[in-house]
Amino acid sequence: MGEVWEVADAADRAALADALAAQPLVARRIANGQPPQVPFTAMRANPVVEELFASLDLVGTQLCYLAKLNGGATLAAARIEAPELDVATLQRAARRLQLSGLAGLAGDRLVLSDVLDDALSLSQPTLTGAGEYLTSDAAGQACAWLGLEAPRRKGERIAQLAGVLGDRDRLIATLSELGPAATEVFERVLAATLDGHTHGYDVPGSVLVYEVLPDELQRSRHRFGHGYGSRAAGVVPPRSPLDELCDRQLLGSNWSRSQVWVWAETLVALRGRLFDRWTPHPTPSSVALPPVPHPAAAVAGAVRDLLAHVAANAPLGKRTGGCEPPVKYWRSAAKALGLVAEQVLLLGELAIRIGLLVPLTGPTTGRGRNATTDIRWHPEPQRAAAFDALPLGERWAMIVDQWLHDGALEACACRVLLLDLLCGLPAGHGVRASELGPWAADRHRLLRGAVLDDAIGALLHLGVAVDSGGVIGLGESGRAVLHDRPALAQLLEAGASTFVCQPDHSVIAPAELRPAVAEQLRRIATLESHGGATVWRLDAAAIGREALRRPAEQLVAFLHEHSSVPVPASVERFVLDSARVVAPLTVSPAGCVVTGVDVVALADAARIKAAKLTVLAPGVAVSPLSQDKVTEVLLAKGIALTAAGRGGGPGADTAPGGLPAIDPASVTPVWLVAHRPLGDPLPSIGAIGAGVGPLQHAAVAASIAGDGPPGGRARPRRRPPKDSS
Repeated sequence: MGEVWEVADAADRAALADALAAQPLVARRIANGQPPQVPFTAMRANPVVEELFASLDLVGTQLCYLAKLNGGATLAAARIEAPELDVATLQRAARRLQLSGLAGLAGDRLVLSDVLDDALSLSQPTLTGAGEYLTSDAAGQACAWLGLEAPRRKGERIAQLAGVLGDRDRLIATLSELGPAATEVFERVLAATLDGHTHGYDVPGSVLVYEVLPDELQRSRHRFGHGYGSRAAGVVPPRSPLDELCDRQLLGSNWSRSQVWVWAETLVALRGRLFDRWTPHPTPSSVALPPVPHPAAAVAGAVRDLLAHVAANAPLGKRTGGCEPPVKYWRSAAKALGLVAEQVLLLGELAIRIGLLVPLTGPTTGRGRNATTDIRWHPEPQRAAAFDALPLGERWAMIVDQWLHDGALEACACRVLLLDLLCGLPAGHGVRASELGPWAADRHRLLRGAVLDDAIGALLHLGVAVDSGGVIGLGESGRAVLHDRPALAQLLEAGASTFVCQPDHSVIAPAELRPAVAEQLRRIATLESHGGATVWRLDAAAIGREALRRPAEQLVAFLHEHSSVPVPASVERFVLDSARVVAPLTVSPAGCVVTGVDVVALADAARIKAAKLTVLAPGVAVSPLSQDKVTEVLLAKGIALTAAGRGGGPGADTAPGGLPAIDPASVTPVWLVAHRPLGDPLPSIGAIGAGVGPLQHAAVAASIAGDGPPGGRARPRRRPPKDSS
């Protein structure tokens, strides 16, 4: 190996294959064959910097930062920075950077591309880029304090300062000339920087003076505050230890010197290197995963249960902005369904993205900027029915595909990179959760922090990955749903179809139980354990929820069909009793409630067809129409109303002849609006809820066609004629 960088050859197929293997995001975009036919160099005219830089490994990422700090990196400087790496590893990382267009060669230096150089920033300010922090006079004053001859140009002055502050021996000699107080200030700021006690209010990597220094070590006066007049009169205020360090640029500072920082060149000179570690974590040893039930049935069943819960309990959109259901609704739904809250949050969001849940807008209250419109979510009838009619494997694959390709670009890129790592493990194997994070972070720069944790959690909630005793990996069905859909269908159709029902309400099933049977069993039982055999327990609450959709006799027939032994009579009674105990409440919308003391007067009002009144009990009736509309109709027919129905105060009107009057009550909104499905359009016009007639359906259809509200100008409402008296 020579002492200069080797030039990467774009015609070298082996080098291109190696570079593409390290760039899964770009490989998905441009590599369609083996070996790749489209070289990376085709992207240099318009480099995809985000995808390229996000996929870099530990050595490639830190080599970019080394080139950024020094304006280019020689091979000799890289070997001094990373003595634990051999030359072949450094050459390979540089070759990948050249082939991807992120870096190029300028003589013997590896320099970053213009796009990456502008986008890349170090955690600490650098003297070479200190134009916005350091003036020419301040740089000249620092040169004078350090005993250097100040050149005329600002760039030359900064270069001289960088030569002193970036040389360990000269820097230590300069620090030894300071007093003990200044040395203590420098050590405090350096310790705070190394411990990560920095912020980015004004300058990234700076520390607040009042947080790290006691009062006696700070400036005695504000730079332009008290004492400035005395300075103008020729009285020089005392200089603090902090002033000595900032005047020599041993510490950078803002104009008021309330925030200080250590220059990156100074930090590297003191530490001896830019990064403490260059050797990546090795690939962890793979661990065999035990057989687990296919997760497709659990995920698809959870989505079905969630849609049924939303249909019965329509969530209201956020009041604080945005129309999606609030987080507290999904958490309450998880408690009601017996699921994990994070899984319900994920599945609810995916159901909205697929179009299984759609928003319906209700009536608008207020005017102008104070107007508010209620938004509730309901299952889209056609899509929900079409989704439920799909085979189990296709339903699961649709959910997984939506998660893979939906969301922020950074989140989608993290998912692809993580799956690429897990797919590289042997089939049926995983890695320990404690080793997955460090290994993934060294393989790809993006795989770290909360983004990685969210991706791992989503894979587990969707059943693509499994966690068995702290070992995370892709199961057999998880690999099939990603790469081989025909094999997934065969996996879900295979397996046993029988189980054993026991008198203690437990169900013993083989581990390879057919997923379609497991999906049906999951709706009436909960999974207690899995391994060589799975243990289910019949659950009264689950049976009650399923009895709302299917007769209890069908649930008993399912057990008789698939049980390899006669179903005990106690189990049959338990299923039938659990189904009968459930007495669900029905909530239906109503436009207004009309009450009256005289049942005869209320019956007369109910005979008026235009009011659409339905008598619920003696003296109580409801109508799907609004309060104003019912009031208008009843007044037009000569029905006497109290002040509550006409907007007056109590006792403003009395019924003629002393007859008791009808007293309309408060109004609750009717949720009726056109569906606006997300994703692929499926025309659907309808209303969810009771009391919706054909005239209202026609009004919704007219609003979609643009012939009337909502969406256009509201038509004026006809008012009743004024009373001439």
